[in-house]
Amino acid sequence: MDQHNNKNSIDEIDQHIIEALQMDGRRPFTKIAADLGISEASVRQRVANLINTQVMQIVAITNPIKLGFSLASMIGIRVSGERLLEAAQEISTFDEVIYLIICTGSFDLLAEVVCRDNDHLLSFLTSDGRKAALDLRLMVHDAAVGEEAKVYKAARNIYRIWEEGREAKTTQLVFCDLSTPHPERFNVYDEVKRLLIAHGIPEQEIAYIHDAETDAQKQELYDALNAGRKRILFGSTEKCGAGTNVQRRLIALHHLDAPWRPRDIEQREGRILRQGNMHDVVQIVRYATEGSFDAYMWQTLETKARFIQQVMSGQVTVREAEDLEGGALSYAEIKAIASGNPVVLEKVKIDTEVRRLDILRAAHINMQYDIAKQVRELPERIGRTNARIEGLVSDLHRRTAHDTGEFAITIGDVTYRGKKEREQAAHILSMAIQGMMFDQEVKVIGTYKGFEIFVKAGRAEKFYLRGHFCD
Repeated sequence: MDQHNNKNSIDEIDQHIIEALQMDGRRPFTKIAADLGISEASVRQRVANLINTQVMQIVAITNPIKLGFSLASMIGIRVSGERLLEAAQEISTFDEVIYLIICTGSFDLLAEVVCRDNDHLLSFLTSDGRKAALDLRLMVHDAAVGEEAKVYKAARNIYRIWEEGREAKTTQLVFCDLSTPHPERFNVYDEVKRLLIAHGIPEQEIAYIHDAETDAQKQELYDALNAGRKRILFGSTEKCGAGTNVQRRLIALHHLDAPWRPRDIEQREGRILRQGNMHDVVQIVRYATEGSFDAYMWQTLETKARFIQQVMSGQVTVREAEDLEGGALSYAEIKAIASGNPVVLEKVKIDTEVRRLDILRAAHINMQYDIAKQVRELPERIGRTNARIEGLVSDLHRRTAHDTGEFAITIGDVTYRGKKEREQAAHILSMAIQGMMFDQEVKVIGTYKGFEIFVKAGRAEKFYLRGHFCD
């Protein structure tokens, strides 16, 4: 009879049962009992006890490839503070996370992520990474956010500038694309507004571009900003970019997040850097969370902007330039950003530079080959060109020598002169060409300004003038 009664202890038989079920979670209890020399009821009781005491859990493990997820990745995660379990629970809610463990060492959590393809993985990492850089509460709804977080710093800056411009009724524009207003979930718009009201800014002086749905409502809002009745406007690049003319009293513009394209930055800052602004000096504030995707986003914008500026100004020193894709991140870049290790970051920069130099080297070799080929062919090309020039000059002299100042053309043995005979000559020439439609050899049918008129075999619908290069 099995005397295993202590529910909190694990003996040697329990360990054998666990090992058997690890190999096959569907292994019949009768076979386990036969292998261990105990009764099936005992095995069943022990398994129930192991499950109830949370010593083990029997689950079904799927094959991601069979389900259409061809890409798997292990992601190391660091968690600051004492909310490791809460962070783990929140991360486990993502559909892409199929396995999550708490560990020690370089990372606090290890997550196994499965995705359909590279684009799916990159979208998963960049989208959530950008949200976390903006405000961690967009990922973990009750995450602890310190006073040095982006939204708190932005709120303090906006309030300070508001207070400094109280008498002049200066206005400010706040851009944020990632977390727009939503009545049922945390968003940065409402959080910054809440902080501004807590600082002492009247709620009626704060506006969202999203509240103006019609053109008339937008114009009313713009007029209120330009008049100083509204002093702080929140908006996204799409809704508050081109066509938003609120520059009259704008003294400051705030970038809470970074868009993907340099033109989006131009559209944003074009709201304040334009004619009609009453201020000679304005402020543009860009917020970035250290060690987050913000650094990558702003670096990407800088690289793209520099590339575009070189092309537009003609300052490029190479004949080919590599296109920079908007939202794509390489695995190396993601690894470097996520690690926070300056050595890894430096390695990625060096690897990227080596790839760029390899491309330039290959382009240089190809260019040198093309140039050498052109040099070899130049003497022949020069000779052909000089011969053509001589022929054209000869043809020009011939035309000049036979130019009598009036129309004259010879078809067959008859010469037609003057404007009156021009139409008749055209008709005779056309008839002569048609008459040779089926001839198989080149025939001369007349002359014009010293040049023979001939018809080529198989092309009797056209006629040609024969000179050195006039055929």
